[in-house]
Amino acid sequence: MFAQFYKRFYITAIFMSALLLFMVQPMIAKMILPELGGSPAVWQTVMLFFQILLLIGYGYVHFSTQFLSLKQQINLHRVLCLAVFAFMPLSLVVDVGVDRNQYPVLWLFQSLFYSVSVPFFVLSTTAPLLQRWYSIGNHENANNPYFLYSASNIGSLVALLSYPFVLEPMMGLKTQTLFWTGIYSVFFVLLLYISLFVKDVLITTPIKQGLEQIKNLSKPTIKQLGLWIFYSFVPSSLMLGITTFITTDIASLPLLWIIPFALYLISFIFVFNSKMIGYRFSKRAFPFVVVSAIFLTLFISVQSLIVSAICYFIIIIRYHGQLVETKPQAENLTYFYLCMSIGGALGGVFNALIAPNIFTSAYEYQLILALSALIIPFGHLLTRAKLFFATTHFLFILIIAFFAFALNQFMPVDKAIYFTEKHHIATACIIIGFASAIILFRKNGLFLGSSLLAIYGGFQSASTDNVLFKERNFFGVSRIVKDEKNQAMIYL
Repeated sequence: MFAQFYKRFYITAIFMSALLLFMVQPMIAKMILPELGGSPAVWQTVMLFFQILLLIGYGYVHFSTQFLSLKQQINLHRVLCLAVFAFMPLSLVVDVGVDRNQYPVLWLFQSLFYSVSVPFFVLSTTAPLLQRWYSIGNHENANNPYFLYSASNIGSLVALLSYPFVLEPMMGLKTQTLFWTGIYSVFFVLLLYISLFVKDVLITTPIKQGLEQIKNLSKPTIKQLGLWIFYSFVPSSLMLGITTFITTDIASLPLLWIIPFALYLISFIFVFNSKMIGYRFSKRAFPFVVVSAIFLTLFISVQSLIVSAICYFIIIIRYHGQLVETKPQAENLTYFYLCMSIGGALGGVFNALIAPNIFTSAYEYQLILALSALIIPFGHLLTRAKLFFATTHFLFILIIAFFAFALNQFMPVDKAIYFTEKHHIATACIIIGFASAIILFRKNGLFLGSSLLAIYGGFQSASTDNVLFKERNFFGVSRIVKDEKNQAMIYL
């Protein structure tokens, strides 16, 4: 009976830490809104900052569990949890000595660092640390503590969805910060109780359990570590990419930032469930979903964006499910979560820092969609019919390039491809191109991804004739185009 209560203490503590963690993000984003506005880049930069802190937090857990005894680990973590109270109530530090208009990313990073870095860092360590503590005890499912990660993501989802619909309408920012302080105080007491119980049971048993046993443990290979990073990078980048895609074409509203993030968290809840909900379906539907997602980026409508969100959800279930299928034994749990955080942070770096500086439009979403096709095995096709597929692939790209050239006179500038009489031929060519990609390369990730890039890139290049100037900065994309009367018009 007590073991069940003890298990519930772990679940409750992890749930509360995630709840607190994901209350911080929308709360801080709301504080930033009067300073930098509602640009998708603001949310992406905030996400990148928190992903970096998550990486640091998971790194702390990994190295502390490898090199500290349980007693040292508990004492250190108590001190860190106590230090969070020095930052309460949470507030945004605005005066950081940097011009926010000229250097918005630098200003945002410094402001977030001074405001919430310690609370977020400490809370980010809770899920992997408590899973590790649970795994070294004599408890039910101690050898497979990953079920606790579902509690973490449920807490994250509850916080994310309750903020715009419950907390924000009912409380002002000052009241929200006081409410957050109260919840953290309860969490702190619960964590102290868990740490006392762990310490009493295991006393000072080293986590490492001796050098000889550590040497005998099979560590993950470099290849496995790299795959975990890749399986985490793609969903992270897609989440940020579709956020930019949706908010650019509908409206730049903070509520729309939450939708892709909520789906991202739900996918974790599904696949970390013992039944891995939706994973089998996502494996079968994956090639068709990837092609459909890229195809839909050529159309701008509320309906197409809703279907795009569904495709995105299936893709990230496929990737997160692959993560769960390849997860290690409990003794290597911290390697797993560290690689997950590295992949997530790399996704943030690419979307928030690299893509805006190398692309004049938000092409990163389509690029990562095509890259996601690499999860499909392709080695057996190369060995079985290497010459045939290579030749077909080359001819296929030539055909698509010809279509793109021919569509110059059919595709409208700066608008979606509508199903009007004028664009029947253009629409037919697009459908043929993407249908051919499914038929020819749906079992080959390398060819499918590169073909989709060729198709999308050809169609995009075919629709830029009347664009006189295009620029992308932190606050969005600006274009100067010629209209039908050959007059310049500015689009923001």
